[in-house]
Amino acid sequence: MSKKSSFLGPRHLTILLICLVAIWVVAASNSVISVKVRSGDSISYLAFKHLHKYNQEIINQIRLLNPQIKDLNRIQVGQTIRLPKRKPAVAVPEPVEPTPSPQTAPAKRMVAKGSRAVVTFVEGEAQMTSAGRDNWRKLQVNALLKPGDKVRVLENGRLELVLDNRSVLRLAGNSTLELKEVERRPKKENYRFSLSVGKMWTRITRLLGFGSKYQVETPTAITAVQGTVYDLDVDANRHCGV
Repeated sequence: MSKKSSFLGPRHLTILLICLVAIWVVAASNSVISVKVRSGDSISYLAFKHLHKYNQEIINQIRLLNPQIKDLNRIQVGQTIRLPKRKPAVAVPEPVEPTPSPQTAPAKRMVAKGSRAVVTFVEGEAQMTSAGRDNWRKLQVNALLKPGDKVRVLENGRLELVLDNRSVLRLAGNSTLELKEVERRPKKENYRFSLSVGKMWTRITRLLGFGSKYQVETPTAITAVQGTVYDLDVDANRHCGV
């Protein structure tokens, strides 16, 4: 009597494995996008462009999708980068902001602490220091900056920052800027900077909520920025020009 071949023999297991791999590849291809790096691109810039945000979760996902890249701060022109596909926006009811009280104040501080500015472009040399410190260190692309941090761009350098709401802020050489306040909540946004010297250009997205503000302090004035594009120049004598 001849033996019946097992249904899950070596040949069938191989076919099953191939099918599972094919299913995984199709599923993976539907959840990622591939982009080619162009001159001036950075990981954070590409994330803002395609995903509209950049944070530690996005960084971890990009690392998993691109194991061949040893340093995300050093990507090459012409290189293909895999990014997680942006999830479609889901309509949810707008949260009702409670009346301020001693109980809700800590929550506000936590939200403000989570807001950031991201360095999306550095040309030449730029430096940063944290609040209460004087030790300037090299500022690299993709760095996450928080309220209280200061940045300065040395001669012939350029720097670009993107805020949580995708507003863009650029500094020319010989410029020093402090991030006084970077806060974004569902119904209110507060951005406050101090430009002690140098040239700044900013493009502002529409601020959400009544009472939101975008202010730039200089040695001689406090400017409430209105509109979408704004230029500011503070010379070495602390004279301010718009």
